[in-house]
Amino acid sequence: MSDFMNLITLKPTMSIHLQRKTALIELDSKFQMLNELDTNKPSIRIFSRIECEVNEALHTLEKTNSTFISSLVKANPDIELEDSFKEDQKYIRSEQFKCINAIEAYTELLTVKGINYPSDSKSGLDPSDLADILKQTTQLTNKLITKQDENIDKILKNNTSGAPKPSQPYFTSRQIDADFAAFKDFWSRFEHFTKKVVSPSDKLEWLKSSIKGEAHNLIKNLTLDDSNYSVAVAKLKAKYLNPEVVKHSLLQSVLNFKCESGQRYSKVESAVNCLSNELEDLKNIHVLDIGVELCNELLREILFYRLPADIRLGLIDACNTNY
Repeated sequence: MSDFMNLITLKPTMSIHLQRKTALIELDSKFQMLNELDTNKPSIRIFSRIECEVNEALHTLEKTNSTFISSLVKANPDIELEDSFKEDQKYIRSEQFKCINAIEAYTELLTVKGINYPSDSKSGLDPSDLADILKQTTQLTNKLITKQDENIDKILKNNTSGAPKPSQPYFTSRQIDADFAAFKDFWSRFEHFTKKVVSPSDKLEWLKSSIKGEAHNLIKNLTLDDSNYSVAVAKLKAKYLNPEVVKHSLLQSVLNFKCESGQRYSKVESAVNCLSNELEDLKNIHVLDIGVELCNELLREILFYRLPADIRLGLIDACNTNY
């Protein structure tokens, strides 16, 4: 489905589209009245009244169509390039000229029958005037589209941080910090999302709005300064992209595994599923399948974190690893 067809189903364009459809139906009813006029014994009075009604219907249609185009351009500046949009406007013009041609044809019929029309007392416009009005309104519509394009270009130039919200990625940390794969995927999408954002402070604002849970607590107090963006990135990567930290969190969770009984054993099922996910992460991310290697890592985890804090810190500095 084209973007044009999608847009006319969304508010507020859908409402404007319905108004234009109503105007088209009204114009078509006036066209039918023109076709039903007596050609053998034409009546100037009836024709003049219907012509005025046609003029009003044409004006209403042109007004609603201009509003419709403006709404589409706001949503998609390149909408006029779509074939479906071009076909739509071609149909609108054909309906307008259909009525104008019908008025001209009946006016010529009156002339052939020797009836002077328009009379001095006639209220309304000559068909040629209608064509001029239609031409002018079409020019105004084109100017509106051009002006809208210029305004959008200015907005994009003045606001380089205008990344599209609909594709904004989000990351919610779990209570355990085993979010390596999830955060890695999030970070890749976030960098793509903000690739056109120039200001680091703007990136920081987007980053704050993109993460939730414990991860958000790491950076929520950072002010929106350019220098703080790198601080925020460093904090998040240190916690969620450091394989050793993530592995430690997973191993601790496995060591502290427990589950409670409950109605229908839902808590047991939830705990077992969580354990299964953690073991899968250890296998897929840290290449620790269930077996000797995993047991060695668990033993190392138990022993290392039973050491005094100062010795642990010394070993970490000396070995550049948590183990």
